[in-house]
Amino acid sequence: MDVFEDDGLLKEFFLDALEHMEGSDKLLMGLESGGDQAENIALLFRAFHSVKGGAAMFDLKDLTRLAHTIENRLDEYRQSHDPVSADDLDNFLLGADLLKHILETRCQELEDSSEKKNFDAEIDEILEAFNGSQPAPEMNLENLKAFQLEALENLEVVEAGLMDLENSPEDKELINEIFRGIHTIKGSSDYVGVKDITDLGHKLESFLDIARKDESFIMGEGQISSCLFATDVLRNLVENCLEVNYKDKNLGRAIHTIDNEIISYQSSDTNLDPMELEVFSDFLVQNFNVLGKFCDLLDDQERRPKAANSILRAVKHLKNYAKRKGEKVIGGLSEEVYQTIKSSDLNGEDLEVLKEKLATLIDCLETKINSVQEKLIEMATQSVDIEETMVDVLSTVADDLQVTKSIGGEDDKKERVSSTLRIEQELADNFTNLVGELTVAKNSLFHLVEGLKSSSERDRAMALSTYSKLSNDIAQLSNELNYNVMKMRMVPVKQLFSRFPRLVRDLSKKVDKPVKIQLFGEETEIDKTIAEKLVDPLVHMIRNSLDHGIEKTENRIIADKPEEATVSLSAKHEGSKIVIELKDDGGGIDTERVLDKALKNNLVKPDQIEKLTHDEIISFIMLPGFSTAAEVTDLSGRGVGMDVVKSNIEKLKGKINVSSERGVGTTFRMELPLTMAIVEALMVEDAKRVYAIPLDNVTETLKVKKSDIFTLMGRRCVSLRGDVVGIDSLKNILFPEQIDSEPETDSDDRLINIVILNVDGKSMGIILDKILKNEDIVVKALPDVYKNNKLLAGASILGDGRAILIVDTNNIISMVSEGSMLSHASVS
Repeated sequence: MDVFEDDGLLKEFFLDALEHMEGSDKLLMGLESGGDQAENIALLFRAFHSVKGGAAMFDLKDLTRLAHTIENRLDEYRQSHDPVSADDLDNFLLGADLLKHILETRCQELEDSSEKKNFDAEIDEILEAFNGSQPAPEMNLENLKAFQLEALENLEVVEAGLMDLENSPEDKELINEIFRGIHTIKGSSDYVGVKDITDLGHKLESFLDIARKDESFIMGEGQISSCLFATDVLRNLVENCLEVNYKDKNLGRAIHTIDNEIISYQSSDTNLDPMELEVFSDFLVQNFNVLGKFCDLLDDQERRPKAANSILRAVKHLKNYAKRKGEKVIGGLSEEVYQTIKSSDLNGEDLEVLKEKLATLIDCLETKINSVQEKLIEMATQSVDIEETMVDVLSTVADDLQVTKSIGGEDDKKERVSSTLRIEQELADNFTNLVGELTVAKNSLFHLVEGLKSSSERDRAMALSTYSKLSNDIAQLSNELNYNVMKMRMVPVKQLFSRFPRLVRDLSKKVDKPVKIQLFGEETEIDKTIAEKLVDPLVHMIRNSLDHGIEKTENRIIADKPEEATVSLSAKHEGSKIVIELKDDGGGIDTERVLDKALKNNLVKPDQIEKLTHDEIISFIMLPGFSTAAEVTDLSGRGVGMDVVKSNIEKLKGKINVSSERGVGTTFRMELPLTMAIVEALMVEDAKRVYAIPLDNVTETLKVKKSDIFTLMGRRCVSLRGDVVGIDSLKNILFPEQIDSEPETDSDDRLINIVILNVDGKSMGIILDKILKNEDIVVKALPDVYKNNKLLAGASILGDGRAILIVDTNNIISMVSEGSMLSHASVS
C-alpha cells in the first residue's frame, strides 16, 4: 500500500500536528505581553514549518497553503527582528485557530468516513488579511545566494539521475530521486521569488510526477532529452539568479517542450491532474483553431501553400500525441490528412478530399475538447489546483552551510556560486584553534622582544633558547595552517568529472558514434581553483576525441573493436602532483599525417625529420593553428583547440603530454600542482637579484669550469653525460635589453653554477651567480611593471621582507627553443 493512502499514518500526522499547535496560543500571546520575541518567533516558526512539511508529504494542499503562508510571515519577523504588528498578531491567532480546526476536522473525517469539507474560502480570507497587513519584503541577496548554492547541488543530482535513467528507464526510485530534486528547486525558488525557475520547475515536476506514479510509463530517450534540455535552462537561470530581471531566451522553448511531453503522456486523460488536463485542453484547442483557420484559406490559391504547411505542422503534433496516448481516431484522421497533403498537388479533386478529411478531424477534435472540458469542470468541484509545498532554504542553510569561504574574485566583480567553498566543521575548528595558538605565539614573541630591549647580556643569552623554541613553534603552526588552508581549498575531482558524462552523451549523438565514458579516482582531491580552470581544456580534448579521435562505427567493426567506443577520465595523486589522464580507444594519431602537415606549415625542416622521435612528432598537434582534420566542423578542425589546452595547463603551472598508438588509442596526461597558492622553489641569485625557480622542472644543479663550456651553432653548451645541453644566463634570458653581455674573465678554471631544467623531454641549463637554498614560497600576482613578461610566473616575499620574482620554467624552455635551436644542440 502507498504510505500516502495509509489512514493510520495520516491520522498519526494529524495528532502530531495538533501537538505542534498546542502551545501556539501561549507563544503568540507572549508576543503581545512583551515576552522574548526572538525565541517565541523561532518556536512558532518551527511548529508551522513542521506542520507544513508533513501536510505536503501527504498532499494536503489546504493545510500546506495555510501553514506555508503563516510560516513565511513568521520568517520575515525572524530575520528582521521587527516588532510584530497588531494586525499580524491577530492574523497569526486566526490562522492558528483555523489550522487546528482543519486538523481536527480531517482527523474526524478519517474516523467516520464523512465527506471531506472544503476550507478554501476561510483560507483565502486569512491569506488576504496577511497580504493586506504588510507589503511584500524585498528580495534578500543572502537568501538568493543560499538558494543558488543548494539549487546547483540539486541540479547535479538531477542531471546524474537522468543520465542513469537512460540505462534503467524502469527504475521508479531513480525517477523519485530526480523528482525530489526538481521539487526542492521549484519550492525554494518560489520562496525566494525567482518566478522563471518556479514556472519551469513546476512544469518539469509535473511531468516527472506522471512518470513516477504510472507503473506502465517508461521514460524513453526523447523524454530524457527533453528533461535534460529543461535542466540546462534551469541551471542557466539558477547561475544567473543574482542578476535582476535576467531572462533566458530558451525558457519558453523549454516550457513548451515539457508541455508537449505532458500532452503525449501514454495513458488516458483521466489520470491527469487539473493543471495537466488544462494543458491538454489548451493543446487541443490550439490545434483545433489552427486547422479551422487554415482550412478556410485552402480556397485561396495564392495562400494555399502556406496554409497547407501550417496544417501539416499541426497534424504532425496531433499524430505524435495520438500515437503515444492511444487515441486511435484522432491519430488515424491526422495520418490521413498528413498523407493527403504530402502525396497530392492540392488541386481539383485532391483539394476536395483534403477539405473533407480536415472537416472530419476538426469535428473529432471538437468532440474531444468538449469531453476534456467537462472533465475539468467536474474536477474543479472537487479540488482547487494550488502550488505544492517547497523546502525552506532559509531555515536549513545555517545548519547545512556550516562554514563558507570566498576564494577569489575582486570586489567589483559579479559574485558567482563558484566563489564559494563548503568546508567541514572539523576543518574550520582546527583552523580556528591554530589561529588562536598563533596569536599566543605572536604575543609571546612581542613580549620576548620587549624584554630583550631592557635586559642584560646574561638575560639575553638565556632568552636565546626561549626565542629558538618560539621560532620552532611558529614554524610548526605555520605549516599546520598551510595544511589546513590547503585542505579547505580541496574538493573531490568528482565535482569536475560529473559534467562530462552529459557532454559525452550529447556529443556522441551529434557525431553519430556510440561512446561511453568511464570515470576513475573521483574521490581524489584537487584545488577548487584548479578544478574550475580545467573545465575548458577537458572539454576541448573530449570534443576532439569524439570528433576525429574515435573511428566511425563501421571502421571499428572492421578493426574488430567494440561498436561502442570508450573514453576514460581518471585522477590520482603522484607525490606533490595530481595526474589527470584522458584516454580513448580510438584510431590513435596518424604520425605520418601529422608530419606531412608539419612540413607544409614549415614547422620542421626535411633534414630534421629523421631526428624526431614518435612523441616529438605527436607534440606538433599542440602548436597554434595545427590540425589534421580533413574538414572543419562545429566541433573541431580549425586548429585552435589543443594549443589553448596547452597554454591553459601551463598557466596552472602544470604540463601536458600526449601519447598515442595507431589503431589502439590516445592518452592525454596532465600533471598539475596540488595547489597554486604555495610552491616549493629553488632560491637563486643572478646580477645581485634573488629569483625563485619552481622545483617541478629542476632536474639537477652542477658546477662546471668555464673551459668546459663550448659554442655550437652560436649557442653556449655543455656536455652532460654524453648529451649536449644548451645554456644561457638568467639575466640574458629575462632582460636581454637591459643587461650587457657577460664580461670575459682571465681564469678558465672559474666554476660556473648551472641549474638544469627539463620540460616535456627538452632540457636546457641556466647560468647563475649563486644557488642559495630550497624554500616554500607564497605565490603573489606580478607587479604591473612585469605583467607583460611571459617568462615570469609571479612574485613572492621572503622572510627578510625582500620581494622576489618567480621564473616560469615552462615558457623559458619553449621560448628559448623557438628563438633559435629546436635541435638537440641547444635543447635536447
